Parts: sequence; C-alpha cells; structure tokens
Amino acid sequence: MYAKVSAKTFKKSVFLYICATPFLGSYSNSFIVYLSIILLLGYNLLEYYKGTVLPKAPFLFFIWCIIVTTFMDLIVVDAYSTSINRAIAFVLYVITVITLSKDKDVHLFLKFYVVFAHMALAFFIVQVLFYYILHMAIMFQIPFLALNENLNSAYNYLNTARTIGVLFPRFPGPFSEPSIYADYLAPLLLLYLYGTKDIKKNSVVAGIIVVTLFLSTSGVGIIMACVSVGLYIWLKNSKDRKKALWIPVLALILFTGVLVVYASSGRIRETINTLFVPGTGDQNSKADYRIYRGIYYFLSLPVIYKVTGIGLFNAEKFALQNNLVNPYDADTSSYEYFNGISQTFIYTGIIGTIIFCLFLMKIVPRKSMIEKAFFVLYLMLIVGTSYLFTEMAVIYLALAYIVRQEGDEKT
Repeated sequence: MYAKVSAKTFKKSVFLYICATPFLGSYSNSFIVYLSIILLLGYNLLEYYKGTVLPKAPFLFFIWCIIVTTFMDLIVVDAYSTSINRAIAFVLYVITVITLSKDKDVHLFLKFYVVFAHMALAFFIVQVLFYYILHMAIMFQIPFLALNENLNSAYNYLNTARTIGVLFPRFPGPFSEPSIYADYLAPLLLLYLYGTKDIKKNSVVAGIIVVTLFLSTSGVGIIMACVSVGLYIWLKNSKDRKKALWIPVLALILFTGVLVVYASSGRIRETINTLFVPGTGDQNSKADYRIYRGIYYFLSLPVIYKVTGIGLFNAEKFALQNNLVNPYDADTSSYEYFNGISQTFIYTGIIGTIIFCLFLMKIVPRKSMIEKAFFVLYLMLIVGTSYLFTEMAVIYLALAYIVRQEGDEKT
C-alpha cells in the first residue's frame, strides 16, 4: 500500500515538474536539465516496471532516433560532447509521450496544468494593467534562481517600451518571451471552448485568453487563436449544412479584410512579412529561421543523409564538417533551432519522418471534436516552433490523452 502511494506521489511530482518546466526555462541553472532527465527516466522505468505495454509504431520512432544519433555521433567530430544531454532529454520526452498514452493516471496531469496556466493568465493580465495604468514594467521571477539573458532582455525591452511609449509592446507574461506564453495558454483556450469533465465551457474566459494571445503579439499565438476559434465554429456547425456553407463565406470575407488592412497598414504589413516572408539572412525575419532555414538545410544534405538523417542536434557540427552555408542563418537564434517538421527531416531523415507520421497516426487521438482540435493545435505547434519533443509537446499530448480518456469513459 505504501509503495503504491509513493509511486503515485512520485508520478504527481513528475507531472507537476513538466507543467512547471516552461517557467523554469527562463533560468540559467544547469541542474534543471539533469533534474528533467532523472525525473523522466524514473517515471518511464516505473511505468515499465508496472507492466505498461507500449505501442509498437510510436516506439519505433524512439528506437530510430537512438540508432541514427548514436551512429552519427561516431562520425561527426565532437558531436558527442556537445549534443548528448539534449539528445538524451529528447529521446526521454519521446518515450514519455508514448508512456503517457497508456498511463491510466494521466488525468492527474490536467490539475497541474490548469493551475499553472491560470497563474500565467493572471500574471499576464496584471502585467498589461501595470503597463497601461501604472506605467510600470513588471516581470515574473522565482527567488534564488539565476536569470538567463532572455528574461533580462525581455524585461529591458518592456521597460524601454514603457519609457518611449510603445502602444502595443510584446508582453511575455511570466516567461522569457511572448511566444512561450502563447504556446502555453493555447491548450487552455481549447479546454474552455469545448469543456471537459473538470472544466466547464466558458466563452468569457475563452475570449479573455484570445485577447491575451493577441496582446502577446506572438505570431504563432495569434494564428493558434484564430485557427482554434475558427475550427471550433466549424466543428460545431458542420452538421448543419446551411450554417456550414456560411462559414467559408465568412472566412473569405475575413481574409479579404486582412488583405485590405495588410495593404493599407505599413506596421501590420511589416509584422506579416516578418512572420512569413523570407529575408535572406535578415535577422528580423522569423520566417527565415522558423521555415526556410530548415528547408534549405535539408536540401543541402547529401542524398544518403536526406534518407537517414544526421542524428539529434548534430546540425552545427555537420555543417562545419561539410562546409554547409545557409543564407537563412541568424545570429539571434541557436544554430540547432528548426521547427518541428524540419527537425524530423534533418535529424531523422525521410525514414524517420515516415515513422514519425505513423507515430502521430497511432498515438494522437482524433475522434471527438476536442481531440481533433488538440491534434490540429499540436500540428501548429511543431510547424511554428521547435517544440517537437519537449515539455511543451508533452503538455499538449498529455491533455489530448486526457480528453480521449474522458471520451472513452462516456462510451
């Protein structure tokens, strides 16, 4: 009995830690990485010891990541010393996602996420009110932890924006940048749009979340908000043919309006160009390092490595060894920063990407409306960010498993 209680307490600690990790990412303490490895390893070993049977297709992706990375680390100079910690964390997140899909206690995850997400939402609102009403820039900081440069930069930016009177600054909430806030809150929007056993549908709270996502000025966050709300309206009315016919018409009108605003507003045109239009090395173009940089890198690989991949986080060393020059590189981002789709192609090759697609089809639930919404949200996450298998991806997929579990209980 005591062993069962201890095991469940440990599992809760792991869930709590995963939900808190995006907050901890703003700090420089190296123990955070090692703590993640220890907790994730302990959780998976515990579930394996209990007899949890893992699905074969998703597990194959885990095996392929290990094989390719191990083989390439023997070829790429010094890759082992520079990528081993990140590679270990990556494969542990992969196996954690697989294990969670079979964990009967995954519902415990929801409570921790909801608490942290509401904390982030509340702080974001306070941050906005302080900025506009009291003309003060406030940032979230955990005592006794050393800040990294990103959080300091975010505070300095917000303080400078207050000083010079920027009307719509980039509010980061309790994180180091607005995009993390947007990525973290997007699942909460779905929970309030569709409702779950523990969270009732609430259009008012959903509306507040949408407003904060827009105020964050995160391009990915704004797209997530628009697609999530649009998909909700579509799914709710798809059975009514008359209403369903009006939705594409309204979407076309909205798109036309966006084009008009785009053509008439230099500020908005600049923002959209930054998100989607390549700048060929312009560090202000997010499209460069989020979209085009990964495509260019993959196309530059020799044919054999297009098929097999180059192993996890070996891009920089491989480029140096093979004199690969990428016109879309930017000094403002890590060399290993690629969106999730580019990561699968570059790190695991065409073979790994095919296995990853099978992984998605087998492991991500897509039956109910909210399950479909989470599937689309996860696709947007890995297309627009580098969160292929990180704590953020675990959060998204764990919540998808929870709503599937609730749906199974009803049937």
